[in-house]
Amino acid sequence: MRLISHVLTASKQTLIIAAITSRAYVNLAAKSGFDVIAIDCFNDVDTKRLAKQSYQVPMQAGQLSESHLLEIIKKLDLQDVVGLCFGAGFEKQPSLLTQISQYVQVIGNSAQTIAQCKQARPFFATCDALGVPHPIVTFDLPASTNGWLVKQVGGSGGMHINTLKNGAYQPSEAVYLQQFQAGQSVSCLFLADGQQSQIVGFNELWLDDDMTDCYRYGGAVSGASFSNEAKRRLVNYVAALTKTLGLRGMNSCDAICDGDDVYVLEVNPRLSATAELYADADLMARHIASSDEALSKQSLWQQAGSMAHQIIYADNDLVIEGNMSWPAWVADIPEAGSVFDAGMPVCTVLAGAENAKMAKSLVKDRAFALNKQFFN
Repeated sequence: MRLISHVLTASKQTLIIAAITSRAYVNLAAKSGFDVIAIDCFNDVDTKRLAKQSYQVPMQAGQLSESHLLEIIKKLDLQDVVGLCFGAGFEKQPSLLTQISQYVQVIGNSAQTIAQCKQARPFFATCDALGVPHPIVTFDLPASTNGWLVKQVGGSGGMHINTLKNGAYQPSEAVYLQQFQAGQSVSCLFLADGQQSQIVGFNELWLDDDMTDCYRYGGAVSGASFSNEAKRRLVNYVAALTKTLGLRGMNSCDAICDGDDVYVLEVNPRLSATAELYADADLMARHIASSDEALSKQSLWQQAGSMAHQIIYADNDLVIEGNMSWPAWVADIPEAGSVFDAGMPVCTVLAGAENAKMAKSLVKDRAFALNKQFFN
């Protein structure tokens, strides 16, 4: 089925968006002129406001519940639905997308491509074959545990990453070890058509400040500042991986930059959280188009300034009060009375400024203020 001419000329079409948290993608889809049916694990206030319909499903082992998701899709009226776009929540279960495709077209990468990207052995073997540098990976317990990270295969959000401690690692296909690499954490958001890639932007990533022994995702800012040579190398690595893996639609590549050297950590073959840092770039329509046809020669929208977001996690068990006053720069707002266990994501703080340094500083100041309101 050819999507691009159908989607971009239609007056109003409906997308299903399924992800652990879908709000940012629902917002992008709405900006591109779509009605949205949202399925995620939080069903927050923003998502309900933006979506035509919204459904909440449980999270199981860090993924969307297969049974609950399929049950919802089977009951939907799919007459005007263009297809289903997906974010995090399928990395460990790409075959679920194959099941979903029996009911509605899945837009983006295939289950096979996701498995190639998110299974450590084939992905890093591909990197080695292409000459794409990456931190050393092993599946065997090293002689010394110093300087090694334990990563769960198919994990997302950083909570699956820990430092290696004596006795903490049992070799299996579900986990692998990666040597710690010092440097700046960055990501590259890009579109792909199976052969070619098109860069949307470079982002700086950071970890949650409250975590000392875990690598929980903290936030990101667009317009990341690192050397032009490092950017050139990352672009070339993305291009090589796109062609070999057959990547389609929106993807992101996480890496570590150390001066001009770049070490690829992973490719996320799905909608990326950093997409909301480019909210005016019509990314959802471009994601759909490049999932099915060659990339448009039209230049991507150029962003003025930088955008940043930061995740607020519950420091302690938390109940959202009914009289909570939410600033305009907060997204993913939970319903009054929502209960969060310590460590759960509560909401997202947003900030924009002239450059990445200023946007990052502002978003961190706002996050600090909101944390004080919650927990002091």
